[in-house]
Amino acid sequence: MSIALLTLFLVSAFFLGISLKNLRTTFTKIESVKAKLVVENGYKKGISLVFTGRLDIETNDIRYDVEIVQLRVYDSNGRYLGSWTKDGAVPETFVFAISNVHLFDGKDKMKGEKINIDGFVKVKLNIGRYGMRLNLPVNAEVSISEEK
Repeated sequence: MSIALLTLFLVSAFFLGISLKNLRTTFTKIESVKAKLVVENGYKKGISLVFTGRLDIETNDIRYDVEIVQLRVYDSNGRYLGSWTKDGAVPETFVFAISNVHLFDGKDKMKGEKINIDGFVKVKLNIGRYGMRLNLPVNAEVSISEEK
C-alpha cells in the first residue's frame, strides 16, 4: 500500500513540475506581446478626417484574433476630436474616419497639423481551451496632408 502511494505521489509531482514549467513558458511569451498602430496618412475630406492605418501585433508565435479596435483622436492641443471603434476582423490595412460638425472650428486649412491617436486593441490569444484576451494599448501621431 505504501509503495502504491509513493508511486502515485512521485507521478503526480512529476506532472505538476511539467505543468508549472509549461505555465512559466507560456506567461513569458504572453508578457512580451505588443501592439503598434501605424498611421500611414491622414487627410481632411469635407467635415471628416480620414486616416489609413495598420496594426502590427507581435505575439511570439502565438496565434491570435483581433476582436475590437477602439481609437480616440486628439489635436495637437489635446482637444478631443472623436473616436472610432471596429468590432470583429480588422483587415491588415484599414481606413477609419471621424466626422464632426465642430471638428475644425473655423480652421480653413489643416495641412501639417499634428493629430494624436490613442486607444486599445483587444486581442484573443489562442492559448489553451478558451484562449486569453488582452487589451493592448496603441498610439500614433500623424500630420494631416493635402485635402482630398
